[in-house]
Amino acid sequence: MKRHFLLGIILLFSNKILAQTPQTYTNSAGDIHLAGEFDLSILRTDTTYHDWFDQYSNAFQLSGKNTDWKKRFENTEVEIFLGTWCGDSKRWVPQFVKLWKELGLDENQLKFTALYDGEERYKQGPNGEEKGKLIHRVPTFIFKEKDQ
Repeated sequence: MKRHFLLGIILLFSNKILAQTPQTYTNSAGDIHLAGEFDLSILRTDTTYHDWFDQYSNAFQLSGKNTDWKKRFENTEVEIFLGTWCGDSKRWVPQFVKLWKELGLDENQLKFTALYDGEERYKQGPNGEEKGKLIHRVPTFIFKEKDQ
């Protein structure tokens, strides 16, 4: 019985560790970038990304706190397609996340997918996550009502 319990605990925690390890690649310039779905915590904590994430997040100030936007977006999920190689993504994604949080919305409503740079797979995800979504520029924010 104890052995089954211990095995269950190990499997539970190993799944958490694996889920937090994002897919990365090295581009032709030798820079390491994210590819595919990843957790927001990667941008906040990984030494490769957190400097620019913090810089642009701290630069953003919400101009008015009296807004009913929270009610409008409580049942909304947002798919965010970005490139960790892209200046616009580096600027706008941290500011969007800060705005979302300051409005009192749940960050679990945000789904992040990093796309490749380079000629062969430019603005594509490793598993075709961008297919059918008409992504021509990054970042791209796709707002969807939950359960639709």
